[in-house]
Amino acid sequence: MTTNNFVQYVKEKVQEHPVVYGAFALFFLVLVIGGTWKLISKPTPQANFMEIEEFNPSEERSSSEASFIYVDIKGEVQYPGVYQVDVDCRLLDLIDKAGGFTNKANDQQVNLAQKLTDQAMIVIPSIEQVTDNSSMAVEEVMIKTPDSQSGKININTAGIEELTTLSGIGEKKAQQIIDYREENGSFKAVDDLVNVSGIGQKTVEKLKAEVCI
Repeated sequence: MTTNNFVQYVKEKVQEHPVVYGAFALFFLVLVIGGTWKLISKPTPQANFMEIEEFNPSEERSSSEASFIYVDIKGEVQYPGVYQVDVDCRLLDLIDKAGGFTNKANDQQVNLAQKLTDQAMIVIPSIEQVTDNSSMAVEEVMIKTPDSQSGKININTAGIEELTTLSGIGEKKAQQIIDYREENGSFKAVDDLVNVSGIGQKTVEKLKAEVCI
């Protein structure tokens, strides 16, 4: 059978059964179009990478440590007790947290700008209270410090009478210690006494056995 005869044969069959061959042709066309669309729309495979942030324990510790401290306030405030405060908190902030002064508080003897430290104890004096160091600003007293329980004199709280009992410290130097304390805040170490006018390193070495902070 030649090509022309085959084409003529197909035409005759289509004319005899137009519905059947039409449906077959439509089905074939749908398959071709569907296959072509699937190939075109198929997404290009891409590597799926998940970004992993490296965990650094030291960074987490540094961001959380030393963010706050605990300070005990007693005496003439409305609500004495232990308070959690920011590390850069001043005595003024702590007194506000404690409800402010009572009407008996001797607020003229309080250094409101004093910076607080962890585990410190603050005692707000009353007007009637008579102490050896009534002329000095209230200073912080570190609790649970072994040296403070061994009979040594605390250079952050001692008055003139106590300071003059120390080796090489007369009334003038005692007053200079108090003045330095009021201007610069509490001593952080006994060696800081060298910053006081008239007190040298040799005197400080002698005082280490007699004083504490």
